[in-house]
Amino acid sequence: MSITLEVCEPRELLALIPFQLGFQPRESLVLVSLRRPDGRVGLVARADLDDVCDPVTGPAVVARLVDHLRSDGAATVLAVVYTDDALPGAVPDGSRPWVAAATVASAAEPPGVASVWVVGRAGYRRLECVDGLCCPAQGRPLEDLESTQVGAHMVLAGATVRASRDQLADLAPVSEDARRRARAAAVAWRRARSADGLRGPAHADWLERSLVAWHRAVEGSAVPAELGQVAAALDEVVLRDAVLVSLVPGSGRLPEKIVQEVGSPPQDTSTSDAVGRAVAALLDPAAGVRPDDATERGRSALERVVAHHDPGAAPGRTLLALVAWWHGDAALAAAHLDQVCGEQDYRLARLLRTALDAGMPPGWAAVPRPAGR
Repeated sequence: MSITLEVCEPRELLALIPFQLGFQPRESLVLVSLRRPDGRVGLVARADLDDVCDPVTGPAVVARLVDHLRSDGAATVLAVVYTDDALPGAVPDGSRPWVAAATVASAAEPPGVASVWVVGRAGYRRLECVDGLCCPAQGRPLEDLESTQVGAHMVLAGATVRASRDQLADLAPVSEDARRRARAAAVAWRRARSADGLRGPAHADWLERSLVAWHRAVEGSAVPAELGQVAAALDEVVLRDAVLVSLVPGSGRLPEKIVQEVGSPPQDTSTSDAVGRAVAALLDPAAGVRPDDATERGRSALERVVAHHDPGAAPGRTLLALVAWWHGDAALAAAHLDQVCGEQDYRLARLLRTALDAGMPPGWAAVPRPAGR
């Protein structure tokens, strides 16, 4: 969803941050990119406050965040310190919010810092404000942030805020009976794949049946056994890629073509060209598209597949991370990757982690660079 907020609306901006992150930050520094020319909210980046305030590594941590915001096209930066400590006064006193503010000010020239806010356990205030009526010592009440236009808008749109980052990648609970059925089906489906040493048309048939189970999952009609079959089939890179392509708007019958061509020489380059366009829809600023309702249905199906089988299995969790990144939710993407067992052994997970660490946005969200830059 697209929300335009002006820089002069700090209360609205502060209310937006937890929705952008997906969780209520604590003991954190959050930097918000305010894009030119109208102060549109861009990238929201977060770091642990302890890391920011470390005298040795803190400047590098903040510099990396600011680099991401510059790449996002920030005209200026809003800084917010979330702390469990007492709110500091308006005079620099060596407290962590003031240390963080000084570090941000040093790193963010350019684009410059619009203001620094501190959010505590019971109140919030602008750090450098000396007006006791505007920013009393105990801060403005946090209830102010619960009655905002942006908060109402996000709630009506179905957005939710987790209590902490640790809960970001939690999936809906599944009964033990359903999980047992799914796991048994996954074992049988893998056995069917390997017992006959499937190759050529037989392999393609196994993949096609796996893809049918995936489509049933997207429709919401798959039983636990079919969800287990999909989970097992995602171990096959071809099927995983077909599932990913199926999430891209306009992909049509391309996933079926991908699996049908397994084991047989392609007649032409039409399928590979179409796959290239689907990948560009995720990555390329010139061709990038936003996820649509079908993508969201696919994400829900992936969540059910992962929850029914193995929440740490690399293929499913990595796809969930990729979809979260495509939605522009880097925090959720990172949280899903944190759940991957053997991330370093799974190439797609490593590539996505590298993209997240570099602050790379999905194609649709990338800001075009001026010529020569």
